[in-house]
Amino acid sequence: MRLFRGLLLTILLLPLTALAGSTPRAGEPPLPLDQYEQRLRETRALLADLPTLPPQIAERRLQSDAARWEAVSAVTLPDGETVPLDTSFLVAQLRRRPPDAEQLTGLLDTLLAALDTSSPQPDSVQSGAVDTGALAPILARPEYQWPEPPQPPDWWLRLQEWWSDLLDKLFGGSGGRVSVPVGYIVTGLAALALIAALAYALRGLFSGLVAETEMDGTSADDENMSPTAAFKRAQELAAGGDRRTAVRYLYLSSLLLLEERGLLRYDRSRTNREYLRSVAHLPGLAGGLRDVVEIFERVWYGYQPLDADAYDRYAAQVTELRHYTE
Repeated sequence: MRLFRGLLLTILLLPLTALAGSTPRAGEPPLPLDQYEQRLRETRALLADLPTLPPQIAERRLQSDAARWEAVSAVTLPDGETVPLDTSFLVAQLRRRPPDAEQLTGLLDTLLAALDTSSPQPDSVQSGAVDTGALAPILARPEYQWPEPPQPPDWWLRLQEWWSDLLDKLFGGSGGRVSVPVGYIVTGLAALALIAALAYALRGLFSGLVAETEMDGTSADDENMSPTAAFKRAQELAAGGDRRTAVRYLYLSSLLLLEERGLLRYDRSRTNREYLRSVAHLPGLAGGLRDVVEIFERVWYGYQPLDADAYDRYAAQVTELRHYTE
């Protein structure tokens, strides 16, 4: 069971582009302007450090910073005025995978520059006056009154809830709630589908190699047959309606005959391509054998149906092939 859990978590925790959920925190009281500026600078520094941080640490810090901003709803200016803020866009961008660090850095730099511009000058500090006239309009600009991000549909929320419950049942024995983004489901399923597709493709490849290496159903008795006996066996099978197996014996009779004439070495472990290469120095024979091989592969391995007329034409090709060896 422990091995199963480890393998499942490995598949589910593949990197992907997905929003990571978190539990909303209760709103904080309005931030004093200096603390608001300090938070902006901390977020700016975090964005600058992202390329140097290990992915897991960067993820935790982004999630923590997003949660802090989610609780901010207003800023208190030095003169006591409270400016409402909507940080939902910032929170959504911090939780975006990957975050658009360049866009966020530009917005934060603009706001920090505005704060520096609106900072009190020495004379105004001494007199107790603070120039907040420039800051309030900036905070009210559209880029800082970020719109509410689009909410996911109900079916997506239900899927998230179902997924969290499932993970709790599988891995929640330690008492903590396991939280894995639903997007990981898509990645896990995609990985499994890819593995299944590769396994199927490899299975087909190996099956094809085995099929080409050995004629299915060829027994030791068949190897001891003479070319004439194999040809006669093919005619008997065709008369009984089993033209597919008859084609195999016609092909076998051709190989046995070529071996008998010293033109190739018959061996069940050899492939059809190897037989063709064995007679490549005889163009007439190689062309006739290639036609015989192609029809045999389509009928025997590809289960291509063969009517009586088509079988008779194939038998004629095999008979003609015998003439090349005389």
